[in-house]
Amino acid sequence: MDDKKLRAELAQLKATETRIRAGQPPLPGPDDEPDTSRSKAMAYSLLGLEFAGIFAAATIGSNFLDKYLGTSPWLTLVGICAGFAIALYRLIFVARMLSR
Repeated sequence: MDDKKLRAELAQLKATETRIRAGQPPLPGPDDEPDTSRSKAMAYSLLGLEFAGIFAAATIGSNFLDKYLGTSPWLTLVGICAGFAIALYRLIFVARMLSR
């Protein structure tokens, strides 16, 4: 380790010590980046479950209404189309938010 790096690291440690003694949280360093790879992977994997849940809820709900109102198969078809559209919109919206 050269002298400049050692002095810079020592100054950073002294600043961190001063902040801690003053009751403030330490500043994050360049090596303190949070590991977000697992949380992003989990969020992306949950997108599939969310898509399936929205689609299934719309399909089952419209099928129930179809049987209740006696308009078979029209409300089921509308529910399938609407469920797919809503689930696809949500999938794209969340994927864009996660990719930032």
